[in-house]
Amino acid sequence: MSNNVASILLKDLTKTTLMKMDELGYSQKYRGYIKVVYNNLHNYADEIGANHMTPQLQQNFAHDVYGIDLHEKRPNRDYVIRCTNMLLDMQNTGEISVRARPSNEFPKNITLVFDAFFDATKEGKRESTVDTYRRYIMVIAQYLDGIGITDLSDMTRDMIGDFILTLSRFSGATAKRIVAIFSNLLAFAYENGYMGENLAGACMKTRFYRDNRIPSVFSKDEIERMLVQVDRNTSMGKRDYALLLLASRTGLRSCDIMSLKLNSLRFDTDTIEIPQQKTGKLLVLSLSEDVGFAIIDYLQNARPKVSSEYVF
Repeated sequence: MSNNVASILLKDLTKTTLMKMDELGYSQKYRGYIKVVYNNLHNYADEIGANHMTPQLQQNFAHDVYGIDLHEKRPNRDYVIRCTNMLLDMQNTGEISVRARPSNEFPKNITLVFDAFFDATKEGKRESTVDTYRRYIMVIAQYLDGIGITDLSDMTRDMIGDFILTLSRFSGATAKRIVAIFSNLLAFAYENGYMGENLAGACMKTRFYRDNRIPSVFSKDEIERMLVQVDRNTSMGKRDYALLLLASRTGLRSCDIMSLKLNSLRFDTDTIEIPQQKTGKLLVLSLSEDVGFAIIDYLQNARPKVSSEYVF
């Protein structure tokens, strides 16, 4: 690899990578997802004064912008890691390693019930839609496999709610379809003895609108209505309530909240103090009483007993 290629500027590297993806036949839709990530990467790199792609930039970008750890299994954010790996591949070799085509087989630990459900429900569907239908079912299967479910009887309502939250990466219409399929799968599993309890009703009947995704801004009334829906009697509810209050009262980004450290919480001064990566200066935010009590409730009664320096 020549020094010229290895030292290519980040913006030139992303342009070259997108051109290579076009040559390799990646779909326009997938390249559109990648462009969004690359635009976010450009903005982040400009903010911290980085001009070239490095593994450290990849790690910091994934953590600071998307709130994920490169070593953590996060299927719903795989494309962030994948497309930044492409940049490193192009920089190091001048080529992109073509990802193997995803298997059309359901995960082996749960294949029995999923094959049975697919066979029982594909009848009557047009041949052209059967592959799409199977892909939607595969989204559910891969999620359950990813969290270690080998027996559907081990499913909980919280797991179902967590899965539905991962569907924000899809359009509203697609997410609604997958939720409906999941509900039908749970009913099928119960009726055919794969589960002892029918959890189909636990699937959120969320209203989706055409081409709509999660809104970037909520009204005060919408926020309050969201907060009262949280079950604060459970550990997960205590966590979610603290997260939602922190976001709505302080305006912190999700990545800032997920990287919030225990030593940033100053209960003695009722403030949150966060060092800014670019300037090194402290961002000092007021810690209101309701947010403070919600965080304390989470820390004392719901947070796992771990030595992590991070709040959540």
